[in-house]
Order: sequence, then structure tokens, then C-alpha cells
Amino acid sequence: MSSRALRRLQKDNIPVLINDSGDENNYSNSEKELNNEDYLLKPRARNKNKKKKEFVGNRFDLLENGNKEDECDEEEKEKDDTQAELTEESNEVVQKESKIVPQKKKKKKKSKATHGFCKNETTIAQNNNDDIDAEIEEANAILGEFPVQESKVSDKEIAASSTRSIFNVEHRHLNPEYELKRLFGSRVIKSELTSRRNRKGRPTPWLSTPKDNWSPYVKTGLSMSLVKTADDGSQQMFTFEHNHQYQEIQFKFYDAVESLNTNTIADILQDHPYHIDSLIQFSEICKNGEDLNRAKELIERALFSFEMSFHPLFSLTKGNCLLDFRRQENRAFYTALFKHIFYLGSKGCNRTALEYCKLLLSLDPDNDPLCVLLFIDYYALRAEEFSFLIRFYEEQEPHKNLSQLPNFAFSVPLAMYHLAIQNNESTEKADKRLQESLRMFPALLFFLLDKCSVNPAGVVTSCHLFTEAQVGLPSGLRQLIGLYTGQVWPCWKVMQNVQWLEKNVEVVVQNFQAENDDKKEYYRRTLQTQLF
Repeated sequence: MSSRALRRLQKDNIPVLINDSGDENNYSNSEKELNNEDYLLKPRARNKNKKKKEFVGNRFDLLENGNKEDECDEEEKEKDDTQAELTEESNEVVQKESKIVPQKKKKKKKSKATHGFCKNETTIAQNNNDDIDAEIEEANAILGEFPVQESKVSDKEIAASSTRSIFNVEHRHLNPEYELKRLFGSRVIKSELTSRRNRKGRPTPWLSTPKDNWSPYVKTGLSMSLVKTADDGSQQMFTFEHNHQYQEIQFKFYDAVESLNTNTIADILQDHPYHIDSLIQFSEICKNGEDLNRAKELIERALFSFEMSFHPLFSLTKGNCLLDFRRQENRAFYTALFKHIFYLGSKGCNRTALEYCKLLLSLDPDNDPLCVLLFIDYYALRAEEFSFLIRFYEEQEPHKNLSQLPNFAFSVPLAMYHLAIQNNESTEKADKRLQESLRMFPALLFFLLDKCSVNPAGVVTSCHLFTEAQVGLPSGLRQLIGLYTGQVWPCWKVMQNVQWLEKNVEVVVQNFQAENDDKKEYYRRTLQTQLF
């Protein structure tokens, strides 16, 4: 127990100590010391007449408190020591601050030394590299140089690699919401995107984004299997398959179509919400009823059902997965993609529609059962993918004769013209290509000007090249021209494009009038043999 605790316990009951010698001075000194210590321990009383309070509590607790107080005293001493050290350090810092300038000079010297060391390292490394090169040359001189074998690549392999690069699909462009965000801003569709991202228990497909009002997906009996793989592994053939349960639903669907009752198809969708043919047929019914939003949503649900049944090796982006259109189970996938492309175009998502065109064409690029070549140029122009259109034409022209199609004959020069303007280059190549197209398909000019509401000049109407082309025009060519002009006329109606077309038409008329009759007849017959 400390002396302080002892005095606190005894308080005023401290006995008076008298020396044996009876010295009163010693007594008075000891009494003064005790009084001073009690004065320090006790608070100063405001009223001296009040009685002192007696200690209430367990007196043995003071033993522990005394030890704690000793520890507190030691801690206070340590704090005092640390404060003294801090003051000394602060004084040293103040002294160092006055010497900042010479320290900077020392640092500069060190930096120079380090630069010199780095230079030495680089010189050493260069010397080592020179020694290694010299040893390699000596070894080659003794043993002879290693023969380098040139890689021989066939034309078929080059063509296959080029077609794969053309048909590669970027999966982020398969989502129309990203294009809408680029066109209208992120705030317009931000709320819808966040609500779809926060849903739980649903996958995130590429072809279509499932909506919250869709019923949860359940396997319908539709599956995909691998039929065969090419010897070089460049292409893989897949096919869709129906199990017995799905075939029974198909028979119910055929009966509903023969009955000409739309309610029966709706009943099938109520029981089987992801039946493909019912979704496509009911989408057509909604389209005829001018309910385009509902029709588009049904097609998206059909694509979602297809994607949930894909084979693990089936890839949408590589462009090397084939589907045989002649097989009945595969045709619904072609139809759903075809309809989805035009719904995307009507919504203004031309870049997304172009990616789906590449996907649809990659499923059977040799046969092209749905004639994607007749409208892929339109979406490339609308999406301003001019370089892709030119590259597609140059790589596919040798084995598909795309120059014989009116849409490529006029869309490619237009793409070359816009690309030249973007790059601040001359439009001479585009002018020459357009003039050749006007000589090959002169009947298209009046159709195009009529759609653009432009009256041709008198020089054009009096030219036999354009007037005689309207007479005896084959029905097939007339249909192709009407299809192209009815679809692509908004791209040509721009004033800049109309002026460019007018300039080249005048050049064609002048060249035609300067030719003699024999040359005109020869050109007319060769053109007929090429087209028909």
C-alpha cells in the first residue's frame, strides 16, 4: 500500500510522533509536512464550518487502488520523458531546415552518380549483346545457317480466313440497347437496364434480353446437336432436334393452323410459352393487327428459347457454325432472325441489324437461303459502316459476282464516296465506279429519282441510254431494282448525294453521245449476256 493511500485511510487520526529527545522543532516540522500533504490530497472546502465526510467503503480496495496509482505515476513519468524527446527532435528539425540548400546539392551529386551508373550498365549490356551476336555468327559460319522454311498457304485457306473475318460478330452489337444508348443517351434507358440487371435467377443471353413479364424458362424439348466437323476444323455443322414431347406440341400447332383460329395458338402459348413456331405465328398475327411491340417481343422470346438450347460448341461470333436450311427443324431459327432484323431496322438500330445480317449469312454463306445479300448493304449504309461494305464486296465479288446485283452496283460507289470524304481524299474512284454502274443498270436511274422526288434534266430524258432501258426490262431485274430503290432511297435523297449523282450522270450522257453506233450496240449486247 502506498503512503498516499495510507494517509487517505487514516485521515485525521494520525498520531503525533515525538522524538525521545523531546525536540519540539522536529515535531513542528513533521506536523507541517503532514498538513501540507493532506492539503494536496483533499479538495479545498468552501465552508470551514462543515464537517468532514468519513470514508465509506471497503478499506481493502485501497490496496489495489494504491498499486494502480503507482502505475499511473510511472506512466506520467514516461509521458514526460517522451515529451522531452519530442521537444529535442523538434529542435533538431528546426536546425536541419536551416540546412536545406546543401542537402539539395548533395542529392544532385547522387543523381549524377546514378546516371553514370546507368550508362555503365547500358554499355555493359551492349557489349554483352555484341559478344553474343559474334558467337552466333561464328557458329553459323562453322555449322551453316539454319534453313528457313517458307509457309505455303493455299488460296482456299486464304479465302476461308477472309470469310471468317468478315462474318465475325461482335456480341456487344447484338444488344440494341447499347445502340439506343449511343443514339439517345444513357439516361433514357438507364432505368430499364438497371432493372433488368438486378433480376435474379435468369441468364444473360446475347440474342435477346429476357423481360420481367416473361415466364421463367423451362426446357421445351428443343435441343441442338453437332452433325459433322470439317477436316481442317474450320467449320462445324449443327442441327436442331425435337424430342417426342416437342413433336406432340408441333402436331397441336399444325392442327391450330389448319383450323384458322388464332385462339387455339394463344392457348398453346399459354400452356407452352416458349414454343417456337407458335411464337413466330402469333407474332405475325400481332403484326397484321398493327401491334408491333407485341410482335417484336414474341420474336425476341423465340430467339431466347433458341439460345437456351444451343450446343456448347455452337458460337454466334466466330462465323464458322453452319445450319442446313433444308432441315425442317432449322428453318424456324432462320425465320426468327430474319424477322428480328427488320424489327430492329424499324426501331432505328441499324448497327445491330447489320450484326444480325452477318450472323444470318454466316449460317449458310454459300446458298444464302433468305437472300441476305439483297439488304445487307442497306444496313451497312445506314450504320455508316462504309469500310465493311467495301471490304465485303471486294472479298465476295470473285466467287459471288456481286457486281451483277443492282444494290451492290450502286451502294458500293456511295460507300466509297462517303469514305473518301471522311478521309479527305479524292472521289475519283467512286465517280468511276458509279459511272460504270449507270451504264450497267441505266433503268435504275429513273426509279431512284422518282423515289427521291427529283425531276431529271432534259439532257437525261432525251438520252437513249436511259429511255430505251425502260423498254423490255425483265421482270426479275425490275423486281430487284424496285426492291433496292424502295429501301435505299433515304440514303440517296441527301442533297450532297443527289448533286454527286447528277454530276456523274452528266458525264455518262456525254460519253454515251460521243460513242459511235457500233460501239453502243456492242456494249448493249455484252451487257445483256452478262446480266441474262
